[in-house]
Amino acid sequence: MIMKGLMTLVLSLLTISCVFAQDKLYKKDGNCVHCKIDEVNDDYVKYKKTDNLTGPSYTVKVADITKITFENGSEEIFNKTEENQEEQEKQNGFDRNNEEFVNYATALAKTTGDALVKRCANNVDNSTTEVYYDSVIKDPVTGEILIPIRISWDKGWTNEKRWIKGSIKVAANGTKTWTYQSDSGIIFSGCAKMFTFQ
Repeated sequence: MIMKGLMTLVLSLLTISCVFAQDKLYKKDGNCVHCKIDEVNDDYVKYKKTDNLTGPSYTVKVADITKITFENGSEEIFNKTEENQEEQEKQNGFDRNNEEFVNYATALAKTTGDALVKRCANNVDNSTTEVYYDSVIKDPVTGEILIPIRISWDKGWTNEKRWIKGSIKVAANGTKTWTYQSDSGIIFSGCAKMFTFQ
């Protein structure tokens, strides 16, 4: 009877911990921080600790981070060398020398970026779309392609840099889906999360 109750408690705790998925920030010093990422930019990452989401935000320099694993399973790797980047691309099934595929990924990213900016930022005319080629995955078995991107632009007279990150998944049958990852400000998250391909 006691053993059955203890087993039920353990299973309940495991289920609860799985339900509350979280981001993981891996630092160069070997520490892993379980957190909710609020912002990622070129210089720093802001986050809140999962045990105190209503508490203070913490900031860490990008130079001190090796990678972030987001709750949706996507990863962002920092401070890569060119040699490591090429090796990662090979492991992911992506060949940077395949000009046709690079052109396809670039065009799809640009089209998606333009559509997101049109929808979420009122047609600003200074946007750029960056493809994270070292994280592009082409599955040789299913034929699916995953293309992580970042769309950025300057906003208004304050000239603040704004951005949205996510990934485009292309199924073997050509169906495209968008997965939102993060953005530079809370005002874009609803818009970017609900984006769909027409």
